[in-house]
Amino acid sequence: MDTDSNNGDQVTLEVDATGKPRPMPTMGAVKGMDYIEIGEIMEIIFDDPLCVQDLKNWASLKKQEFLGSQQSGTTYSVRIRRLS
Repeated sequence: MDTDSNNGDQVTLEVDATGKPRPMPTMGAVKGMDYIEIGEIMEIIFDDPLCVQDLKNWASLKKQEFLGSQQSGTTYSVRIRRLS
């Protein structure tokens, strides 16, 4: 698991998808992009470990910057910077 997501950059939008099954955390990220500007960071919080790779793949596919992921107990978070 990446641990570089807490690099001091300011999170603009937090999407809480805790308790929601796949692909809801990724769908939350898709919708969240409408609410942040280029250069801003969105953090998605969820509890399904498989969503880490889903979100990493989605960010790559959409040419957004995957900043990393973290785990705290059974909760995971991913940060993505909007590039376009």
